[in-house]
Amino acid sequence: MLLPERPAVIARLSTAEREAIAAFREELQQPVDSVTALWFLRSRQFNVSKGVKMYMAHLAWRKTYGADELARTPPKASPKALAAIEAAFSPRLLRARDKMSRPVMFLVFSGLDLVALAAEGVTVDLLIRRYVHEMEKLRLAVGASPDPFAGHLQIIDGAGMSVAKFWKSWKFFMAMSKIGSENYPELLGCCCIVNGISSGAWVLEQVKHLLDPATASKIEMHVGDPRRALVKHLAPSEIPAELLASTANVLSVRKAAKEATEEPTDDASELEKTLPKVFRWMVAFMKGMPMCGR
Repeated sequence: MLLPERPAVIARLSTAEREAIAAFREELQQPVDSVTALWFLRSRQFNVSKGVKMYMAHLAWRKTYGADELARTPPKASPKALAAIEAAFSPRLLRARDKMSRPVMFLVFSGLDLVALAAEGVTVDLLIRRYVHEMEKLRLAVGASPDPFAGHLQIIDGAGMSVAKFWKSWKFFMAMSKIGSENYPELLGCCCIVNGISSGAWVLEQVKHLLDPATASKIEMHVGDPRRALVKHLAPSEIPAELLASTANVLSVRKAAKEATEEPTDDASELEKTLPKVFRWMVAFMKGMPMCGR
């Protein structure tokens, strides 16, 4: 599914970028829109042959995976399975735009429990198809935005997340990362993780040192009231209502823990035991962070 051509946007590119798009088309020898060509070129540091190879693999994936059909309709499943998916993992493209006029995607992962979801007829593939359905909408939204090369703002609500939950769902997260990095390059402008836990924020900062600067600069995690972080990106009225609700719950739990002179449950002991695995997992996930590209 090609994007509409954007002559005014392409006119703002450098001569080298426009020449790279022309070379990409010449080597590809089939139709491709300029914006998509540049996304794939940037993902491969403007190596035309590598960019074309990546794009050809993407076209083959679209055909075998049915991405064009998923762009039009969500994945088919039993009502019971679909209800379970929406309750556990419901990525959503918001109507709002951030302060840079970028599209905004909102994700919640705290309900992910692959064992419980399997009992409802939900497979990892079904979850990924739900993700692809929303990613197709995001691809079109970024492609139509004022600057399709500025990506989008991704907000992840970390309320209820833990190292244990992440680790138990690693198959899903790695599959999501692979699909995103191989088929939706250069769509991420900023990933803002809110309602995070202190141990997770610490791990993220250590992992950032192992990532390339371009990817690391796009990822931020905030502990505490997320509104203070999000107002940098969004008008207060555009912050998702469900995020405010989960934040109120998180703050209430943390206040109760403090009043009881107990530490919030951040899985600190578990983090210490699994730290090497967590580091390897997070590095792999973030290098393939959906849409990060370079």
